Amino acid sequence: MTTEPAIEVVAHASAAALLADAGTWLEEQESRNDRLLGLCHDQPEEARDPGLWLTARVGGALAGALAYLPGADLRLAAQTTVAAARALAAEVERRQLHVKLVTGAPDAADAFARALAAEPRVFMATRVHELLEPPRPPSPERPLPDGALALASAEDHERLLPWYLAFNHEATGAAPDETRARARLSRDIARERVFHWVLPDGTSTCLLGLGEPTRHSARVALVYTPLAQRGRGYASAAVRALSERCLAAPQPVARCTLHTDVRNPVAERIYRRLGYRYIADSRTYSLDP
Repeated sequence: MTTEPAIEVVAHASAAALLADAGTWLEEQESRNDRLLGLCHDQPEEARDPGLWLTARVGGALAGALAYLPGADLRLAAQTTVAAARALAAEVERRQLHVKLVTGAPDAADAFARALAAEPRVFMATRVHELLEPPRPPSPERPLPDGALALASAEDHERLLPWYLAFNHEATGAAPDETRARARLSRDIARERVFHWVLPDGTSTCLLGLGEPTRHSARVALVYTPLAQRGRGYASAAVRALSERCLAAPQPVARCTLHTDVRNPVAERIYRRLGYRYIADSRTYSLDP
């Protein structure tokens, strides 16, 4: 009878402490770990926040990690093994944390969810993509639409809020908490992470943003075009412009990443034409009955 090697789970006092212990390991798969790393980098270094920051080791070698803040999904490192996922879930259960969502590589996320819920369900299935060089030039058959990418300001908040709410509803199938969404949008605008495509007459036609940053990557997120404006190339042009901006900034990133819903193959084809390439699958499980 073979005995599985013991897994040591370590709790860190802060996101910064987790990065100090496992940052190099996480950055070996930086694109796949963009959301976990982003959540950690988004926390003040001195914070002793109410989150949970865990690593799992086997024989001294890292085998898993997670980052969690109340109100967000729990994020597992892409390299987390199934055994490490179960050990991390046991620590979450021991602490009696009520986690609603867990995101990670399919096998590890599934193992983590099944350790905590009798019947977990797939809340969202996504595909992770990365772009390592400037987007490909537009083809003559698909010229760029009129307009330009613009950084959103506080004055744009009320105009963009309905799209922000609609994006979250379409992505999750659930009505978002408007109070929380208002605060999040205000915060992201203040941090210069919200953009929109603006026509020459000043009309906004689509919304997009940047997720939490990592050291070497920018994550394009929140791409939403209202129904009346779809099919005109605005979102494609906006993602192209934002990707170019990130890769050519005064302090450029090494790559852009984005996540597509597996139910939206049209978006995936659009991003592939820009030069984004698929690198991995991701799953978000709901642990609520």
